[in-house]
Amino acid sequence: MASHDLSVFLEEFGATVNLTLPGIVSEKERLLLKLLMEGMSVTEISQYRNRSAKTISHQKKQLYEKLGIQSDITFWRDIFFQYHPQVISGTGNKNNFYIPDNRCHHIVTPEAISLALENHEFKPWIQPVFCAQTGVLTGCEVLVRW
Repeated sequence: MASHDLSVFLEEFGATVNLTLPGIVSEKERLLLKLLMEGMSVTEISQYRNRSAKTISHQKKQLYEKLGIQSDITFWRDIFFQYHPQVISGTGNKNNFYIPDNRCHHIVTPEAISLALENHEFKPWIQPVFCAQTGVLTGCEVLVRW
């Protein structure tokens, strides 16, 4: 089956996401996916495409089913693990990381992480780990929030 290449420039981050989609995804669905990847809401897309929000929501649901995207929360995770996109920063650096977020989609470059480290923007959170059988503290997990 044929496939379709999709290239989405994320202006806010100066990064381009390139991925290959299965041939079953129509041109309209590719446009919808592109707009969603750019961070547009269903309401914004409905205004942009001069359609009702209900229509766009239905099209989005069908697209998610075709692509195996479970929800808005898992949007980027599902895209990254199923379609293995290439993310290229404005500097041409291909070693980028992503952060899935249900409100907006962020691409984070190594340069941004270095700057955040310098500015002490990361906050550690320590989560104790207990044995379910004995209730004894067995260790901890450390999360870092930005």
